[in-house]
Parts: sequence; structure tokens; C-alpha cells
Amino acid sequence: MDRKKFLKKASSGVIAATLLPLISFNEKHEIDSVYEDYKSVDFKDVDGEKWVLSFTIDNIKLTKSTRDIIMLKQIQMFVMKEEPNVNKTLYFDINNFYFKKSGSKNLYYLSLKINENKTYGDIEFAEDNFGEKSVLLIDRGVNALIYNKDLETDINFNVEEREIPDNIECFLTTACVFHKGFPDDCYELTTLRNLRKNIMNPDINYKKLISEYEIIAPKMLTNINNAYNKGEILDHIYENLVLPSVMLVESGENKRAILHYTDYVKEMKKLYL
Repeated sequence: MDRKKFLKKASSGVIAATLLPLISFNEKHEIDSVYEDYKSVDFKDVDGEKWVLSFTIDNIKLTKSTRDIIMLKQIQMFVMKEEPNVNKTLYFDINNFYFKKSGSKNLYYLSLKINENKTYGDIEFAEDNFGEKSVLLIDRGVNALIYNKDLETDINFNVEEREIPDNIECFLTTACVFHKGFPDDCYELTTLRNLRKNIMNPDINYKKLISEYEIIAPKMLTNINNAYNKGEILDHIYENLVLPSVMLVESGENKRAILHYTDYVKEMKKLYL
């Protein structure tokens, strides 16, 4: 997301929420194994700094791709620096795909190319570390490997099973940030929690908003979690609710951040309650 363009014409949460996906369900509502998170086994060293990588696969789209229809169009690679906590999101288009059954292994080979439009501001980082093109090999449900022979890039991933406390996903922001593979103390959540603690809690009008949100957010999240397109919805919330709100806070626009958040959630109520 282009920070300058957003701040010049930051739209209200109503406009940002207009493209929220409708909830859809598959016939059997079998959603538990739809998404798999992969996290790098070791830190990647970049100029003496340690970075950890992660990505999420939509297994329904991946499986349907074996029918000669590439439904999985893009991979989002999340890169996080160990110290200090800095996040980057790199976007790779899938140019080619094939599936191979090898014993008990379900192997998926994805040919990736950096999407320069979406990887705005981090293109040089992506090219230096992954090359313009790379290959992602996935042994579904087990591990993965991304490699580029020219750069001698060779990064191993394991499927990550995050243990989430029973009440940790009661709020939508936490749910979508966890969906991205970020920890509970990531920059986005820390920023929004500080906004709530320091700006909203002392104000009686804002406290009313918080009280309502604490009631409706878990209900909306339950419906989203039961949706076939859960990942699509959480991605949209992260891109259009979390990131713009954080940008506004960073720029000292706390009231605009709260208004954006409030308007967005109002629109969500129409779709997900």
C-alpha cells in the first residue's frame, strides 16, 4: 500500500469496506484444513540481520489447480525482522504450476515471479533475496522449499501449528494478523492497542464504541471462521482496516484512525452479523 497516496485521499471506512467479500460456505462446511501456514525453519540472514519468512496456502484452490485450472494465482510472503520488529509483505504471481504424486507425498511446484505493483517499496529487497523469478515446492501439509539457482537461495519451511489461547481471537484485528502469521506482539497489534488504551479508553464516547465492539466482534468472527472464504475475508480486513488505521496513527491522525475503524466495522456488521 502506498502510504503517501493513502494519506492524501484517505477514504472513510465505509468506502474501504465496499469490497468486503460476502461470506460463502461449501456444502459440508469442512474448513479446518483449508488453510495451511508455512514458516521458515531457520532465520534468513540479510546484511547481518535475521529475518523469518512465512506464507499461507489456500488448499482448496491448490487442490483444484491439479485439474489443469490454476485457481491459486498469487502467493503472499510475509517477512519479519527478528530485532526490531519490522514486517514486509512480498507478492509473487504464479506463472506456472504442476503437481506430482511421489509415494505418500503430494508435491506442488509453483513458478513464482515478483508482482512489482503490489510489492511496492520492497521490490529491491525481494529481487535481492529471491530473484525476479523463483520456484516454490510444497509437500502439502508437511513442508516447503523456495529456491533460486542463480542466487543460490534455498529456504526451507515447515507447516506451523500456532497454539492460540481460547480467548485470543475474540477481536477481528487479532484474528487477521494471526492469519498473516504475525505474533501477538507485532507492530500492528501493539499500535492499535496503544490507541485503544491511551486515546479511546479515557474518552466516554469512545468507551461506548469499545463496549459495542466487544459484543459484536466475536459474533462476526464466529461467522467468518465458519466461512469457506475465511482467508479472503481476513486478508481484506488486514489490508483495508488494520493497515490504514495503523498508517493514520503513525501520522498522528488518531481521530481519523478511529473514524476509519468505526465506519469499516459498521459496514462489516451488515455482512457478517
